[in-house]
Amino acid sequence: VPYWIVNLITPLPLVFATTLGLILISFFMQQFPVAFLPYYLFISLCGNILSYYMSQFLAASTQNPQVALAIFPMTLGIMGQFSGFAINLDEVGAIWTWGPYVAFTRWLYQGSVVFYTQSNDLGSDQNDGMLDVLAFDGFDANLTFLIAILYMAFFSGLTLYFLFPATSKLEQVPNVAAMVEEKSAAMQRGTLAATGGQLSDPLIRATEANPIAMP
Repeated sequence: VPYWIVNLITPLPLVFATTLGLILISFFMQQFPVAFLPYYLFISLCGNILSYYMSQFLAASTQNPQVALAIFPMTLGIMGQFSGFAINLDEVGAIWTWGPYVAFTRWLYQGSVVFYTQSNDLGSDQNDGMLDVLAFDGFDANLTFLIAILYMAFFSGLTLYFLFPATSKLEQVPNVAAMVEEKSAAMQRGTLAATGGQLSDPLIRATEANPIAMP
């Protein structure tokens, strides 16, 4: 558990420092309204932290850094497809309708679009039309932070679960050799106790009493 806590908290300042510059550059390059900056900053940091926690979960569950490194971009790419950016949520196939609800990228992108339309100076009709086309209408942008925290707890909990050593359900096979040796030693102790600590073999006692001199 201490190892899990350290890896959960210690890298966060580094994640914040390395992404803050890129977030600010991308914000001003896209000429977003200034009122959108706090939300854009926090939602971008949530996305980076969630990606980091998901990578921890993949590394802990696979127990192989090479496999985790290969799975992570594919998993993040698949989640991106269900965010509503590449494919409209209304156009997702019936067999994949669960995808947008599972992918955390959908909630981050949806919250960003909803808050952007609210902070922009576009007309209300144009804003409502944009949200209706993207199937983002009727969503509260502030819920995105609560959803992000729940996803963080979910990935962190799975990481902790997979960090614990696996317990085998197989019954332990007894050590037959050790059992035979222990039983033999017990029999020898019983024999010695019955003879008063003397060897019971007459030939051995005679040999000890009259040892044969070696030439």
